[in-house]
Amino acid sequence: MEFKETLEKIGLSKIEAALYCEVLRHVGVKPAVLARRVNASRPAVYDALRTLEAKGLVYETHQKKTHTYAAKDPRNLEKLISESEEFAKTEAQKKRQILNEALPEILTFTKNATLLPKVQFFEGEQGIWNALQETLSTKDIIRAYANIDSIVRSMGERFEQYLKQRVDLAIRARAIAPDTEKWRQRALYSKKELRDVRFISSGVEYSPEINIFDNRVLMISWKENFAVLISSKDFAHAQRVIYDELWNKLSE
Repeated sequence: MEFKETLEKIGLSKIEAALYCEVLRHVGVKPAVLARRVNASRPAVYDALRTLEAKGLVYETHQKKTHTYAAKDPRNLEKLISESEEFAKTEAQKKRQILNEALPEILTFTKNATLLPKVQFFEGEQGIWNALQETLSTKDIIRAYANIDSIVRSMGERFEQYLKQRVDLAIRARAIAPDTEKWRQRALYSKKELRDVRFISSGVEYSPEINIFDNRVLMISWKENFAVLISSKDFAHAQRVIYDELWNKLSE
């Protein structure tokens, strides 16, 4: 079964499947080029790209002031099936089996082509939300420098939604945090929220958040409303070493 056909069988439309195949093969492709390659109008391509972006399969890049698109990790397709409520569980199981059979070949293809991105840029409220969703795939704890005041002020109810997702997935977190009244109050629920908190010196505050997980580092500026996700084993290891050294010197 061809990869495009596999994508259609697990729920992507014909144009979505065709576009995802193209951005897997070529990093940083312009929408106009994609429109020619999949033989579709530009408006249709833009609509499909926005849908794929919302599904966590592609992301927008910027090269010399030009908007281009690249593919995210194909393993995000599994999450797409898990979140789908369109079909009964038996239908979802069939889709998952189709994907599982094709995924090893897909991953080998993308690895050999070195197509998976190293740096991703996210902008705006929805972009930051999409970036945070990446942390929910971790197999490790999330190490965070975080200011609960900035997070709640920026995310509102969405923070509680994200927190519930993390807890439901049994993903633990550590937070090195400013010693504020709001953080002290939040720390009372640390056991329930699967979080350990240690505080830096009183009076020292910061707004941005940094999350270290697996081989990735996510940096969020709540004030400037953007996020950057770096995928690098070497960089993430260095950040973990620094974090753990500080963590061990701080008190609860």
